[in-house]
Amino acid sequence: MKVDNQMKQIRKFYEKSEDNKELTIYLYDDISAGDSFWGLDGTSKGIRDLLKDSYETVNVRINSYGGDVFEGIAIFNLLKSYPGKVNVYIDSCACSIASVIAMAGDKIYMPENTFMMIHNCWSYAMGNAEDLRKAAEDLDTIMKGSIASYMSRVNISEERLKELLDQETWLSAKDCVAMGFADELVSLKEDDSNYYQSCILKNVVSKINRNPIYEKIDLDELADKIVQRMKEEKEDVQQTNIQKENAFIKAFAEKLKKGE
Repeated sequence: MKVDNQMKQIRKFYEKSEDNKELTIYLYDDISAGDSFWGLDGTSKGIRDLLKDSYETVNVRINSYGGDVFEGIAIFNLLKSYPGKVNVYIDSCACSIASVIAMAGDKIYMPENTFMMIHNCWSYAMGNAEDLRKAAEDLDTIMKGSIASYMSRVNISEERLKELLDQETWLSAKDCVAMGFADELVSLKEDDSNYYQSCILKNVVSKINRNPIYEKIDLDELADKIVQRMKEEKEDVQQTNIQKENAFIKAFAEKLKKGE
């Protein structure tokens, strides 16, 4: 059955910002060397073609059970070597080789309800005893590539990592942050003030991006300073409110004493 290009575009796996400075890639499928029926070309070749353009930021959003090890290693290296900033967001789960791809992020974000699953790579084999022994040895060698990728950012020992791989371990977002598989635990209880701060930051960054005068500004450093300032102002407001509450309670207590 032939699928025309228009139908394939229904579920394309990437989005570009209007100013072409930001690329978002959705790895929401198995990691595979071949194009899927719907044209979800989340392959190393597809990623390579996308990264030929220059973007300031590449966002990789992952919800995948894994797939082909060699494709995954290629995607990891493409993202790891990209000169722009690479943010990785785990939208549900990053399992098997998809968790290896996640390690390529400069920053890895995981909401509290997301997971990673890590294990040793596996395959099918048939033949005589020597063939099966060689297959096992080959898997051990191939696994070294994934281990090296994990060790490029985790804060646990290689021995501990191998234990987790041997046990085929599911990791909560909190576990991932604690062990260095991710950087930031994203709360599901974001209040209005955090949302307001996020809007302000986006507005500031947008204005800077549109003005060539600010090309040399470190946006990450600027964002950190703005967030810190907002936290300080919020603390000042909270302290003022506490003082007002204490003054009211004190005045009310005085009235009670006087029988008013």
